[in-house]
Amino acid sequence: MTVLYKKGTFVKLVLLGVASLIASVGASACPLCGGTWGAVSAEEYLARYHPVVRDSSAAPAALPSPLQGPAPAPPSGLRIDRETAASAVLAVRADDGARLRVVALIRGEMPEDGTIKPSWVVGLDRDAGAKPLLLIRARKWQSWANVGPSDAESADWLRHVAALKPATETADAEWPEVFALLLPYLENKDPTIAEIAYGGLARAPYAALRSLRDRLDLQRLRHWTADPQLADRRSLYTLLVGVGGDASDTARIERQLDAAWKAKDATNLGPLLAASLELRGPSRMAWIDAKYIGDRDRTRKELDAALLALSVQGGANATIPRERVIESYRLFIDRHPSLAGFVAEDLATWNYWDAGPAYIALLRSGAEQHPASRYAMLNYLRQSPQPDAKAAVGSLAKAAQ
Repeated sequence: MTVLYKKGTFVKLVLLGVASLIASVGASACPLCGGTWGAVSAEEYLARYHPVVRDSSAAPAALPSPLQGPAPAPPSGLRIDRETAASAVLAVRADDGARLRVVALIRGEMPEDGTIKPSWVVGLDRDAGAKPLLLIRARKWQSWANVGPSDAESADWLRHVAALKPATETADAEWPEVFALLLPYLENKDPTIAEIAYGGLARAPYAALRSLRDRLDLQRLRHWTADPQLADRRSLYTLLVGVGGDASDTARIERQLDAAWKAKDATNLGPLLAASLELRGPSRMAWIDAKYIGDRDRTRKELDAALLALSVQGGANATIPRERVIESYRLFIDRHPSLAGFVAEDLATWNYWDAGPAYIALLRSGAEQHPASRYAMLNYLRQSPQPDAKAAVGSLAKAAQ
């Protein structure tokens, strides 16, 4: 859904879900489980996924050719499920070097003659060794992408992973089978396998991750969270320590949080806060309200991280009751009016409509608003079943033009 707000000749294009950096995660991947999501700001989210269009008549930017320019760095958490790869193979360079010879079909159709031209492989290192390369191809693409080297002995495991449903289609009852497949391969000696295992686990909803409480190797997780070489994966491992940890983990995480608060450091802050809440329960909410949600002196990245932590806990509605998260959201609306809409999508998803009067008052006040916050509040009011919200939204939308 696209909404245009015009002011003179300036056109802003904002998409539904702009506030989804703190959206409900009941059936979607945990937003805290990525290398960069732990402290993403609204501006970064917009720039990355929903660019602002300043000239509505301008032609869309051309998509880069997969055969031109340097290969992009792979994202944290490689995927070979059917959403990403229509075909996947393990291939080695043929003796003449002119082709890659497929040694194992992982999913999809075998290439013609069982070989692939190197010129059709994005990210192919000319100095690649003898180890097979995992290559994937999207549907309707001729070109392949080089995921990375992997031993041929991994073919069976890769086939099982490739057969998994995308996270958005995986039912709650199916996650234990997924976890049984992926958990043993976290930080595998084969970097490609380790990355795929991590990526599959990081896409699980937080509520599903909580079911791992009795299946975690805490000693390994503690080691991984302290390893600077694994900084891009620290968020997920921190959450898992929170799920299965003990009193020593509680004390260590709280020391880290005290230091982070003093330094205004948002690094890995969202996962640390979520883990602290999981370990301490509702009694920890007063601390988060005092130190972050109600503190007007916090940075935007700190606030974004705190809201993400509350969002995953409210989405799970388990250790921290959703009603308690909503109480903190109401405090956020009061203390941070220019960003008040950043909690609107969660409130709408949870069918909490009592924030309507506060949002209407803010929108009518003329006070400065972050554009994403303003849009999220208007969208909340459009969805609200409350008569006062429906009556106000028309005049508010006209005032924004």
